[in-house]
Amino acid sequence: MNSMYDIYQSLPEDRVRWVHRVSGLDSARRVVADLQSTSMDLYLVYDFRERVVVEVFASPAHNSRLAA
Repeated sequence: MNSMYDIYQSLPEDRVRWVHRVSGLDSARRVVADLQSTSMDLYLVYDFRERVVVEVFASPAHNSRLAA
């Protein structure tokens, strides 16, 4: 059985917005990759069962924006 993962978009002032829930980490990675194709935002993948952030995804554009 695949774990459920919640995808959150990082917002200013240390806030997050829930985006989607998927089954399986590979599915979560695909959804985040699709989101990042049109966004410079930071995304977090949260393991629903373990109650922990398992991955943080920042697009290259997001990283360069932080360095500027």
